[in-house]
Amino acid sequence: MRLANYDVKPDTEAAQVRRLMCRLWTNFAKYGHPTPPEDKSLPFRWDPVDKIAPNEPFRLKCLDINREPKMMVDPAKERIDFWRGVYRRWNEDFLKVKL
Repeated sequence: MRLANYDVKPDTEAAQVRRLMCRLWTNFAKYGHPTPPEDKSLPFRWDPVDKIAPNEPFRLKCLDINREPKMMVDPAKERIDFWRGVYRRWNEDFLKVKL
């Protein structure tokens, strides 16, 4: 990489993650999805976040990107709950239509 003079050896975890990220971005550009069914080389699928109703609990599904990527649910749940509470307290009426 020319902007950051950082040498990544081909057999390191950093190189594996870099190749994975390149694959995910390329798939997204080509198929509109980072882990499309057409790409059989990936041993995982990146599931989208579910839509929720206003009174349902929020569950964040995300991809843990590392040497062995995997889907996970609710990382940093305490922080998510905190910010959702802040939003509810100060902006709950923001999306309600006022006539």
